[in-house]
Amino acid sequence: SKHIGIKCERKANSVIIEIADKGASYDVSAYAEPTLEQLISQKSRGNMGLMIVKKIMDQIDYIHLEGLNICRLQKAVA
Repeated sequence: SKHIGIKCERKANSVIIEIADKGASYDVSAYAEPTLEQLISQKSRGNMGLMIVKKIMDQIDYIHLEGLNICRLQKAVA
């Protein structure tokens, strides 16, 4: 399926964003964050998305539930 669902919610002192799809699951435990040196030496123009998200968000959870892949991002706000 080429559709994704996006849900945003504010709870107390945090914002929660959920992104859901029915595509192939992603094994986040297999992700090895590249170093800046590796990115430069490989002249990579990609592979930075998850690294940036991990630096910005306070918590990231990946859930597979009822045929959906759900990425839940949480950020503390004032």
